[in-house]
Amino acid sequence: LHVRHGDSCMHAVMSTFRPECAPVETYMERVREMGQRYGARAVFLATDDPNALEIAQREAGGMRIMSLEFDRAALSGDWFLEFRTQEGDRGAEAGEVARSATLDVMLLSECDYFVGTFASHLSRLAYERSEAGVPPPLQLRRLPMVPP
Repeated sequence: LHVRHGDSCMHAVMSTFRPECAPVETYMERVREMGQRYGARAVFLATDDPNALEIAQREAGGMRIMSLEFDRAALSGDWFLEFRTQEGDRGAEAGEVARSATLDVMLLSECDYFVGTFASHLSRLAYERSEAGVPPPLQLRRLPMVPP
């Protein structure tokens, strides 16, 4: 499960083509659907939202939710993350941001199923890295660059 919020929500507000950020509860509807459809019982959550893990656990319907342990508050803000790291924003240390994103991609690509928007490069990269033969992803919205 990839929940992209943070500066991505600002991108969506400023854009005419990017989808608006969906609440975690909307993602979890799709996760529960994956559980019913394929018997999934555990979920790896990759997110930049410091509140997403708590919400996902509350909405899990008995599924086990796992996520990397690190301070996601460093990823949230009302300014683009890449600019914040360049300016030396405390908490938005570029190395930690890169490490956490790399681990998220690697772990997401090892999952048996994928739920996300495909509005971010991280989602698309993780899905592309996944092995062939995984069921079609359950995305929140159809985007032109993602096959049905």
